[in-house]
Formats: sequence, C-alpha cells, structure tokens
Amino acid sequence: MGQLALSEKKLRVELKLPSEACSALAQDQELLEVALQRPDEVHSIDNGLGETIYLHFLWHVHPYYGKVGIVLYCLKEKDKPFLILHTVLSQSQNLLDQLLPEKLPEESDQGPADVFVDEETATSLESKKSQLMAVLLERQSPMDIPFEEFTKYEDHLAQTLENPDEVFSEVDTEGDQIFKFFKACNREGNNFYYIVVGVIVNVDEENLTETIVPILSFPTIDGELYRSFKTGQQVSGPPRS
Repeated sequence: MGQLALSEKKLRVELKLPSEACSALAQDQELLEVALQRPDEVHSIDNGLGETIYLHFLWHVHPYYGKVGIVLYCLKEKDKPFLILHTVLSQSQNLLDQLLPEKLPEESDQGPADVFVDEETATSLESKKSQLMAVLLERQSPMDIPFEEFTKYEDHLAQTLENPDEVFSEVDTEGDQIFKFFKACNREGNNFYYIVVGVIVNVDEENLTETIVPILSFPTIDGELYRSFKTGQQVSGPPRS
C-alpha cells in the first residue's frame, strides 16, 4: 500500500501537481462504494509479486469540487473486490491518464451512455448517475439484492426498456426529462423487480434526433424501494389504485 502512495506522490512531483482539495472526498464512504461497485472503467496492473491489482475508475461531478476522477486500487477474490489498497482523487486528466493502463478488454463501460454525446451532456449524465446511485444506496434495505450482484441481472435491462410493465416520467431539477421503466421479473423461481432510469438526450442537433440514455439500472426485491422510484406522471401501464 505504501508503494502505491509513493508512486502517486512521485508522479505528482513530476507533473508539478500538489495535493488537491478534492482529496477530502476520500472520506465519503458512499461515493467510494459507488466507485467500487459501479465503476465507469476497470483496469489492471501486476504488482510484481504475482498478484493482479484492479483499478476501478469513476468520474464524479461534485457540487463544490466539480469533475473529479476516482481511482480505487483493489484486490479481488472470485471477481469481487475485497480489499482497497489505495485511493486516488484528482481533477487532473494528465495524472489520471498516466495512472490508468489500458482498459481490460473483457470489461464493458458502465458509464451512463452508450451513444455519442458532447462533453457537457456527458458531464451532466455522470452527475445524475452519481446522484441517483447515492439515493439508491440510502434507500436500499440490507436484505435487498446486494450491489455486487447487480451485474448478474443486466440481461434484464433491454427487455425492461423494450417491454416494461410501467413507465413514469418527470422533469428533474436541471429541467431534463427523466423516464423510469419498471418490470416484474423471475429468475429460477425467484421474483424481483428490475428498474431502469433514463434521460432524454439530443444525439443529433441537425436532425433533432433524441434518445433515452439509461443512467441507472438495478434489480430489487424491496417493494418499498420499488415504489419510492415511482414518482412523476405515469405514462404507461395499469392505472394506480
């Protein structure tokens, strides 16, 4: 762990980049949990001792610090992180570029969009994703499906978008149109809900083409959590009683 900290310090000296105020976010356990469980990218390095260290990377837009890159160096067992070795927080793209090796080819991006959007829109989507994830963390019951198992349910995302049981819509505080898709699902005899939250974005200003970009998707067995996301106007599905 000391070696990773020393490597970061040496790189900061080379880049003439002093300690950054955003490092205070290292105390935000909810934010670090998001970076650990739902990173935008995953990278890996060899520590020279026959161990693989995984780097979980997340962009976070903070209301005070602005856009901050979070890098968590961690060890995994059975593909699950179990120990964080070192944490780097920086607003320097140069520093982050030098810290992060090539992305693992088997890992897909888990960022908010799989379509091309401009930098301003991408930053806005990243901010909304972080805010929604924080809400989910706060509301989630300890008895619900754990974060580390969310990826096992991602095959339900497409069918939830294409054939939802219910859809709700509302305008958020930034004035963007939010759509929430709900579907009751079953896997090996176990019932659960799958929820997808998406934002309407303009992907072609010339032809005024819009699409819904998913920024959060998750399974849940918690009826209270499921109902808490049903805010706004219902646009499809059976009428509410």
